[in-house]
Amino acid sequence: MHMLSILLVLIVIYNIAYIFLVLRLRQNHDKLYIELESPAIIPVSIRKFSKVIEFIFKIQFLRLNDYVLTLLCLICGASFLATVLLMFVYMFLK
Repeated sequence: MHMLSILLVLIVIYNIAYIFLVLRLRQNHDKLYIELESPAIIPVSIRKFSKVIEFIFKIQFLRLNDYVLTLLCLICGASFLATVLLMFVYMFLK
């Protein structure tokens, strides 16, 4: 039960970080937001979602010199990886 609650907390952290990440891109980095195909706050399209995840994991956010965006990308990337890994562990333990 503890692993499931940790998984849920990580998913909530990821969702909050993703929402603020998209809002930050929309407000302060319009050109990049359009280049990423204008991702929605709630990811509906897999293609747009994968563009944002690719942006995070290729560490392209460092060239923008935006500390808040960097922090949000790091939180989002770390919680995404931890969530996926924990889901695999939870899946194989059950």
